[in-house]
Amino acid sequence: MAMITFEPVKSQSSWLFPATLVALSAAAAWQASSFTGLQFKPFRAEDVVGDLTALFLISVFLERALEVFVTWWRDVDRLKLEQEIAQAAADAKSADPQAAAEAARLVLRKQQELDVFKAQTARRSFMCGLVAGAVIALAGARALSPLLASLPPAGSPQGLIVTIVDVVITAGLIGGGSDGIHKLVSVVTDYLDAIRANVAAK
Repeated sequence: MAMITFEPVKSQSSWLFPATLVALSAAAAWQASSFTGLQFKPFRAEDVVGDLTALFLISVFLERALEVFVTWWRDVDRLKLEQEIAQAAADAKSADPQAAAEAARLVLRKQQELDVFKAQTARRSFMCGLVAGAVIALAGARALSPLLASLPPAGSPQGLIVTIVDVVITAGLIGGGSDGIHKLVSVVTDYLDAIRANVAAK
């Protein structure tokens, strides 16, 4: 009796994705071959500190605005969970062992819910900060552009890519909070202090 076998049909996805990736990479490399190197301004720490200070102030304002918004948006549910935990903790002191054990389990469950709620609030606040930072960057507050001696021609592919990169970097700096920008300012000011100390020692 003859055995009939069926070969599995080969999926196009096994080669379609690599082929698409290679084609896109080749197109990007061909397009980038016409790009010119970016020319940066001579490093002047005072100018960098000035630019970062402006972004720092924007980030501080944004943090305060988000704090007010998130408090209005999420605090009611947070307070409700905290009240339920406090009530369950009080019930856990009951003289009835069974009721106390049930209340203790409820405290643990509600505490887990509160921890998850706080994590979700922090994540949503961060996403709101990133979106607001991107809008602010699109409005014109940039982190990369002030460092460049000249920008690529407006409307060119290179100019578009530089703008996108600048917006992404600025959104990350502003949306990430003022602490990150403050650390960058501290690095630059420490560098300045070290240079001045070396000059004074000579």
